[in-house]
Parts: sequence; C-alpha cells; structure tokens
Amino acid sequence: MNVLSKDIEKNMLKNVAKKMLGKNSAPLANYEYFIDVIGLDAISGWAKNNTNLSHTPIVSVHSGGQQLWQGTAELEREDLTQAGIGERAFHIFPDTSVLEGDITHIDIYIDGHKANDMPYPFKASKNQVAEQAQAVEPVVENVIADSICQIDAVTNERVVGWAKSKTNDSKRLTIEFKNGEQVLASGVANNYRSDLVDAGIGDGSYGFEFGFDLPQFDSPEVAAELYIDGVAAGGEPFVFSVDAKDIEDAKFKAQFAEQFAEFSAMSAAELNRITAQVNELSKTAHDQSMNVAINVALQNIAEISARISVIEKILIKKLS
Repeated sequence: MNVLSKDIEKNMLKNVAKKMLGKNSAPLANYEYFIDVIGLDAISGWAKNNTNLSHTPIVSVHSGGQQLWQGTAELEREDLTQAGIGERAFHIFPDTSVLEGDITHIDIYIDGHKANDMPYPFKASKNQVAEQAQAVEPVVENVIADSICQIDAVTNERVVGWAKSKTNDSKRLTIEFKNGEQVLASGVANNYRSDLVDAGIGDGSYGFEFGFDLPQFDSPEVAAELYIDGVAAGGEPFVFSVDAKDIEDAKFKAQFAEQFAEFSAMSAAELNRITAQVNELSKTAHDQSMNVAINVALQNIAEISARISVIEKILIKKLS
C-alpha cells in the first residue's frame, strides 16, 4: 500500500465517522470511533483513544440504564491497519439470556462514556435466538472433517465469524469466500474472542472479520463459496449483497492505484532532489548557480502541479 492511498483511506474513514457520529464532545473528544454493525448476530465497530495509544477501550452495550454486554477494542482488521488506526476493532455477540424483559433500543458506551446521541433501534427479548443473516446452517464443517467454521454475521460491508481446527488448537485457519476463481473476502482466523474462551473453545483466537474486495465483484449480488485452508467447505453458497456505487468507486480506485503510486514516488524523489540541490548550492553561495537551480526547481514544481491538476480533474469528474 503506497503512502498516498493510505492517507486517502485514512481520511475517508475519518470523514465517514464524523458524518455518522458528529464531532466528539467531552469526555469522548480524545476518541475516534465508528459503529459498523448493530444486530442480534453481532455488534461491531472500532474505537481508539488518541491521547493514550496503548490504552484498549472498553465498549459496552446498555438499555434502560442496564449494562447488557461488553467487549474490548483490540482486534485486528485489515481496513483499520491500512488506515493507520491499528488493532482497535471490537465484536460483541449479544446473549439475550441476560435480558430481564423485551428491549427496543440500545446505547453504546466507550470507556463508560455514551457514544451515541440517539438510541439505536434494537428489538430483542429474553432467550431470543438471533436470525441468521442467510438461510444456511450457522456451522459449516470442512469436507475433510478436520475443522469447524461459524458465520456470525454477513453485512453489505463484511463477513464476521470464527473457524478452528478440530485436532490442533494452535493452528490458525485461512478462510476464503470465492466466486469461481475470484476471491471476494479472505484472511486468517486468528482474532481473539472472549466468547469463544467462555465457551471452552481453545485459546479463543479463532475469530475473523473480513471486508469485501469490491473490485472482484461483477455485480451487486454475488454467490460465494466458503474455503477453509484452500478446501471447499461445501453446503449452500453465501450471497453477498453490496452497493453498486461502492463497487464502482472501488474499481475506479484500483484502476488508478498504480498511477497514484508512481506519482507519489516521483513527487517525493523530485522534491528530495530539489532540496538536496538547493542545500548544496547554498553552501557555495554562487548567485548565478543558485538562480539556475531555482529556475529548474520552479519548472519541475510546475510540472508536478500540472499533474496534480489532471488527477484532480479526473477525481472530480468521477466522484461528482
């Protein structure tokens, strides 16, 4: 991932969070956070304390003044890593057995501070069984009967679940969702989940949350087969539904990623060269040589500016 695209990713992620949640007010002024999914299957997102980067935020879910569920923002997520946010994702899997009655709304708290202005709609009753995101068995076993994989939630942005070897607790499985030869989402199931530990499932580090590789989507709705360590798990395929505009934007970005990388590298190299030349001539203090160097530098800067203008026009035309 080049520096320019990483900065773009980070800024886009921050802007989306600001639009969704607004400017943080004290005492959450020093936090960045985003709630991605709210449902009976999972409540997930990310949270980061900007003034204490070593601190792991505690995220809790409340309703009617009662704390229902809790988790920590310490999981790895590829998009957060690329955006420079770090391992700050969280997954909370609602256990409705703790409810004393029906609930219709919830609030999210980060380190004891309320993170939402308006309550989130959330209908649940005691011992309610979460509806699966897709009409398939929640647990899929590998054809070689050596592993187990559970899909907890599928949204229009990502897929969440866990996978474990039946015979080797220390093994971490590679999970892929494929449409033909196209890999739509993939990664290693190695995120720590306290709910797995509580259930006596190994060391608990078998969770995964994968964002979709949108440029690989041929249409907004695509059927995907589950692969575990390269072996098809069988069963009914999953149907991933995403926004057509998101696919278009992702393909556009992928198309110009190489050009952005080249331009970023060229700009950095040219600016370094100009700086070194000016510094060297400053030592000799020859006015004529200095004027020549400055003129050359100005010409190069003008060329870079022209290329920036072209890129801006392309982006404006595409994104308008």
